[in-house]
Amino acid sequence: MARTRPGAIARSTLSRQVYELLLRQILDGSLRPGQRLVEAEIAQSTGTSRGPVREAIAMLQRGGLVRSDPFVGASIVKPDQREMLEIYSLRAVLEGYAASLAVQRRTPSEIAELRAITTRMQEVKGARVVSRLRGLDAQFHGTLVQLADDQELWQAWDRIRTRVALYLSTVEEAFHDGRALARTHEQFVDALLTCDPAEAERRLRAQLLSNASEWTTRMRWPDPTPSALAGDRSAVQR
Repeated sequence: MARTRPGAIARSTLSRQVYELLLRQILDGSLRPGQRLVEAEIAQSTGTSRGPVREAIAMLQRGGLVRSDPFVGASIVKPDQREMLEIYSLRAVLEGYAASLAVQRRTPSEIAELRAITTRMQEVKGARVVSRLRGLDAQFHGTLVQLADDQELWQAWDRIRTRVALYLSTVEEAFHDGRALARTHEQFVDALLTCDPAEAERRLRAQLLSNASEWTTRMRWPDPTPSALAGDRSAVQR
């Protein structure tokens, strides 16, 4: 039996926790495209050493969310329009296929459960509207892919999920109006309830590609908020 190096498990756990914290901040838009990730600052704000932070940043880099420059250091990827159109086109293919499978494998009542998420979108008001609507949007599309009941499809979609979220962090106006967002997602549900796999796939793909075309023209690179950087010390347990 191989001998475990002292502290290896604890270090790995810390790295994972820091990774998940940074990933969550990328997904909710707290960390913006182009924002630098300074190891010392993250280590101080999370109460960890720089080693786990360095490993967490490496994990994000392997996932395509962070790039490293020898002179500048690590920063959140700032994708160009071509990259985002390619990612969104792939998303449209995967979710369109998920829609066709869901129609074949799920009952209309199971598919209609997606409307509960659109209802919550309509009800979002007050503080943190953008981040809450982003979360519901991610929940909706994740649920759609789960309805397909295809593990390989889920894994392929999951690999680009964070890249899509990074893109969506540049189009905040899409997440200011819960009712408008709900209307778009209700169209997805209507497509699934046609009970026609080919039609559902066609309509899902068309709507997602239309969104990509429209939103890519609105891409913005907001100034990062320094106070948002890994500010939740309680998220990392030492």
